[in-house]
Amino acid sequence: MLTFKSRLCVVALALLGCGPTSRLNAAESAPFVAGSAPLAVTSKTPDAHLRHKRLLWLVSIPIFIAANVLDASSSWDKPEANRLLQGRAGRFDGRSAALKFGIAGGMIAGEYSLIRMLRKDPAARDSALTASAWSNFVGAGVLSGTAIHNYRLSK
Repeated sequence: MLTFKSRLCVVALALLGCGPTSRLNAAESAPFVAGSAPLAVTSKTPDAHLRHKRLLWLVSIPIFIAANVLDASSSWDKPEANRLLQGRAGRFDGRSAALKFGIAGGMIAGEYSLIRMLRKDPAARDSALTASAWSNFVGAGVLSGTAIHNYRLSK
């Protein structure tokens, strides 16, 4: 029987698998569905491309936050190896969680500020959106891996 924490790990890993490579293009998949017509045709305009990059970034934010929550719940009231996050008696506690989520919020605010600053240069904004999204996905993967490691240690 799966515990709540195990289910949370499975959900987090499933969300991490929802990247652009797992998205089906309706125009490409329509021939495989008998008797159906394409639902939409992907636009190749620069605005649509920029909207896709922005959507990718916006999707990466809750995944990054969920991975932080998962890592914090796996570390709660256990010895903390990161000296910056150590609370009383070297354990992960409320102060540690506040600091952890403050750092994550600061990273997201920095991404937002950078993207906002580059709004007049579409090429630079496109690069910033892509880099921010993938850094959030990679960070979420690392944090999820850490959480899985922490859960395995507690058994």
